[in-house]
Amino acid sequence: MRSVLPIITSVLLIVNINTPAIAIIKNTDFDNYNIDFSGISLVDINTNKLDFCQKRYEAGFTTANHPGSTQFSVKLISDKGHEITVVSRSVDVTEGIFSITSQHEIIFPEDISNTPIRLDVFTTGLIGHSDASGIFSDGICRGLIHIVKI
Repeated sequence: MRSVLPIITSVLLIVNINTPAIAIIKNTDFDNYNIDFSGISLVDINTNKLDFCQKRYEAGFTTANHPGSTQFSVKLISDKGHEITVVSRSVDVTEGIFSITSQHEIIFPEDISNTPIRLDVFTTGLIGHSDASGIFSDGICRGLIHIVKI
């Protein structure tokens, strides 16, 4: 019995600690957001692709749920033709704030090869507010991101 008690206690602690994060995940839908990018710069200044990055991210977009989205594969589309797949997402909730680390694959509308680009995003916000801000990088371009729920 002694060896079982620490295991049960550990599981209960994990469940209690993660309950707010689980509630945030369950209550956060993925569609209907305005996404804006700013402070766009290069990960490696030697690539000389700043114009490319500014063109890719200068105009924000609005997301909506993709018809092919399921609870196991979250997909979005944008008003400008982006196809977005949420690859992974981690939520942390502490003292009225949240932070979300996520990885997405984006197919940009101007990319005729339809090659998905990995986009890493780290955002923070206040619980109960409709916006979050943070940083992003796709390995070539990086900058600031601001997300507002519509």
